[in-house]
Amino acid sequence: MEEEEQRYFETEQPEWGLALSGGGLRSAMFSVGFLKGLWDIEQLDKIEVVSSVSGGGYAAFWLYSDQLRAADPRMPFGHSALSDERFGNQLCRLVSRGNFVPYSRLFSLVGPNFRFRSISLYEDALLRTFAGDSMAGLPISDLAGIMERGPNPAPYLIQNASIDATRSWNTRLLEFTPLFYGNGQSRYGWGDANGTALPFVKTSAISGAAFAPLNQWLGLIDPGNSGSRNFVANDGGLSENLGAFALIRRGVRNIIVTDAEHDPGYIFNAYRNLRAGLAAHGLALRVPQIEDHMFYNGNAPFEHWAVSGTVRDMRTGNLVSNIYYVKATLTQGQRTTLSTHLADGSIGQGEVARYGRALNESTSGGKTDCDTLSLDRPLDLAPWASHHVAGYANSIDSSLKSDVVRRLGINDAIIDFPQYSTGDQSFYTDQSSAFIGLGYLEALALREVLAGQSAQ
Repeated sequence: MEEEEQRYFETEQPEWGLALSGGGLRSAMFSVGFLKGLWDIEQLDKIEVVSSVSGGGYAAFWLYSDQLRAADPRMPFGHSALSDERFGNQLCRLVSRGNFVPYSRLFSLVGPNFRFRSISLYEDALLRTFAGDSMAGLPISDLAGIMERGPNPAPYLIQNASIDATRSWNTRLLEFTPLFYGNGQSRYGWGDANGTALPFVKTSAISGAAFAPLNQWLGLIDPGNSGSRNFVANDGGLSENLGAFALIRRGVRNIIVTDAEHDPGYIFNAYRNLRAGLAAHGLALRVPQIEDHMFYNGNAPFEHWAVSGTVRDMRTGNLVSNIYYVKATLTQGQRTTLSTHLADGSIGQGEVARYGRALNESTSGGKTDCDTLSLDRPLDLAPWASHHVAGYANSIDSSLKSDVVRRLGINDAIIDFPQYSTGDQSFYTDQSSAFIGLGYLEALALREVLAGQSAQ
């Protein structure tokens, strides 16, 4: 734990942390559903620190921006976004704005000032979909106010990016926090010579800058040199796409890790990368079910939604962190089970229809006013999610595009749910609903793993 961070925690070693992985808009929507699930299983209030990367950072940007707007210390963190009485409205906004970066907008960027216009388009899209224009200039340092100890503090937030790709793994990592920029090896001052912190939307955008035109030059104040140094900063997933290292190095005792990166072969690249990086620090990561899958099961979908493992000191064998690993996956067996909510008269079909009617009643002239959306009772989210996950998975399986991609063997373009390419940054409403739904269902599965660990 960094010295100046200690005042945000009750104990020297935080008990619970959450890592939201990279994976573009797919991971963002999955993470939103997962956060709602954590709220419903009463686990979110235990989280003391959140570490996000790339697409997972979009979801963190959404949640923390909403918390800043709500600014009601009487309510638990996340109440205005994730409580039953508010989530229906939030869901409306997210799925209706999932057309994050339409392809037509990308074509319009061709010409002079391509890089500047690309960055501007990207940050505008983040604001439109996840936060609102009121967050445009808000510096990341302002988050410190809602993280102060009190009855309902927000978890400490770490956003992960990368700098100078030629560096070694541990020095390539760049963390944005409300208190400092840096990593375990280096510390940099605020974002310019005037001591002005970068806007929250910009740190979120840099963390998810997966494409070269979105890379940004940062003039960070280096205490070891006079003046500032320039770095090319980009997607944290290029260094560590789970966001777990930032929590492990701080000694967080129990870490929930989501893995929603693009992994069509289920080879667990993000896990392998973290395992190798930790080994260089004398730490051993082991999640038995993942290790077994990588050895025995080839390209088959991972059969578990949530599993547990550990990080231990290689020299002493002492426990460093318990790991609760959640993988975005869908087996045929899981899909078959969820498909019961597609049937006429099923609860899932009924909940989807009920929410659809509420959307229609809030729509006029082709525009939906999500603030006026009203439900007679909160959504029963598990059946709702089951319907959307099974329905969307079935629909893309039977699509012509999916068939052509499979026949051509283009792995990066495979659209087998949930392994939809990260390059797709424009989601339809059913697509967004399916990823939110999957994240929610996997949080419910995590509850069983946590209960099993507590019983040991």
